[in-house]
Amino acid sequence: MDCGIQSQTSHSHSPEAIGHPQQHKPQPIGYTFLQLKVYTPDEVVHELEKAKVEYLEASVGVTAKKKILVPKLLRWHMQDFADDLESLIEWIYSQLSSSGLLKRRVMECLKGEAKLPIQKMVEIVPYEYEFRYLLPEIVRAKA
Repeated sequence: MDCGIQSQTSHSHSPEAIGHPQQHKPQPIGYTFLQLKVYTPDEVVHELEKAKVEYLEASVGVTAKKKILVPKLLRWHMQDFADDLESLIEWIYSQLSSSGLLKRRVMECLKGEAKLPIQKMVEIVPYEYEFRYLLPEIVRAKA
């Protein structure tokens, strides 16, 4: 049945098409470059899991006084993966790589001699509103 609508399909793809992703392609913005991460359809679940672990390992910490540092962003969205602060810490712990130092340090805090209530053991780190540009070596050398 012809309704007078013609579809236009093209079999040629540009380098930026979804079928041809480019990982970490720098995009020029003035004199700086914005680093983009492109997730491929075949590996999106694995890549997002990896990005989640990388974010947790980069943003969660443990102080010398055995306090677990949790970013405010996780606290804001806690209801997406935890019911309360204690289950949030359990979720964070379960997501960290088993061979990582951070996982061991979190466990040391949880099993410490002076078993503190979870509210006293956790410190919420304020959210940083700053945007950072990742500059390539050439731009940094000229600066």
